[in-house]
Amino acid sequence: MKSKIINNVNKERKSFGNVVFKIIVGISVVAVFGTFFFLTAPSEATEEELINITKYRHLVSFAVFAILLPFGSVFWEMMGGIYDQNKIILKIVVCSLIAVIGTLVSLLTWNATVIEISMYISLLSLVFALIPTIKPEEVKELRENA
Repeated sequence: MKSKIINNVNKERKSFGNVVFKIIVGISVVAVFGTFFFLTAPSEATEEELINITKYRHLVSFAVFAILLPFGSVFWEMMGGIYDQNKIILKIVVCSLIAVIGTLVSLLTWNATVIEISMYISLLSLVFALIPTIKPEEVKELRENA
């Protein structure tokens, strides 16, 4: 597969991408910490209630790690102006598959272990989405030649 490197640097687009990504990260931090600090069980909670609270916490974490942050990072990279188009398409496909399959499996089985495993898999998709498509040295070289 031949790389198709896009070099379309625009300062306004780049700053817009930075602002949007910072907003997405802020929403993600509030969502994850909010569920862990405010979604608490009373001291007299039954085991079923504790399991349900754990399920909801992991579902919110899954949504943040599989949907918000991966697509935000892809958007941020595209707005930066220098990226490999084929690798971006691969990132979008992989992250979409993990988001759809993980959501379906979590909601259809409604099992605490399955939801937790899908949350960990969503972390892997986030790591995959955060890896830049072009090495930083090549980005510097492309910016100098532009």
